[in-house]
Amino acid sequence: MSGIIRGSVTFIAIIIATGSYLSAGTQLPVHDVQLAVVGEIFKALTYFLTPISSLLGEGIVIDGGTFTLSSGSGFWPVIILIAAGAIAGLLSRSPGAAIASSFIGSSFIFIGWQLIGLQLIPTLFRNSAWMLELDKIYTMMFYLRPLEIPALFAFPILAAIVAGMLSEETAKASRRHEPLFSWRS
Repeated sequence: MSGIIRGSVTFIAIIIATGSYLSAGTQLPVHDVQLAVVGEIFKALTYFLTPISSLLGEGIVIDGGTFTLSSGSGFWPVIILIAAGAIAGLLSRSPGAAIASSFIGSSFIFIGWQLIGLQLIPTLFRNSAWMLELDKIYTMMFYLRPLEIPALFAFPILAAIVAGMLSEETAKASRRHEPLFSWRS
């Protein structure tokens, strides 16, 4: 398995596992098992969507009437993004592969959240209020807080570059082959 695939899959697994664990208190009003799994992934991705606002304590909130989803608050989303990027960089074994794997993981957070949201949110809202909630979030992310998207990509990629450089150096050091046996003493 190539370093990019290893790093990307690990990054996404870390994000989904930790986001699901840290947002475990929120229950979505779904009664289908498949929608529950998709909803759990959506909750996990929502936790990491606004890293800078989370540091400032101003995350996003999706108010569904019977449920409320919000992004993480505090330093946990940023620390987990940095750790996931560093682990992806270590597994990638080169800075180039580390950048690619962290970019794929951050893209999964951003694009996956949008695609899952467009499929899941209309099933949770019984009227057209879901369009207003998504519009509120897109307005916040693109116009009111324009540093959220670059930070979502920058934190993990910078950590992955450093970790990729370190793992590349250790990989080069371990590749020095010395003969196991030599006739010359």
